[in-house]
Order: sequence, then C-alpha cells, then structure tokens
Amino acid sequence: MGTGRQTANVLQASKRIDHDLDYLRNWSLRLDLLIIAKTVGVIFKDQNAY
Repeated sequence: MGTGRQTANVLQASKRIDHDLDYLRNWSLRLDLLIIAKTVGVIFKDQNAY
C-alpha cells in the first residue's frame, strides 16, 4: 500500500522536504503556470513519458 512518493534514504527525504517548503514559501500563480508549461514540454519531448 503506497502513500505517495517513496524515498531511498534520509538525505533524499530531506531534500524533497526542502524543495516542498521552498515551493510553499514562494508560491504564486506564475510559478504554478511555469511548472505546468514545463510539464507539458516534457510530455511532448520525452518519448518515455505517459
């Protein structure tokens, strides 16, 4: 039973938490739109994306 992303070690978990906190501190509509645009770009460029 999975509950989201799993991390291999404590260092990875710490980095993921730091990234999440940075996102929350700097949230804006512009940032969300940038993330969406980059995601769409990866989907169309990456042959392995689904």
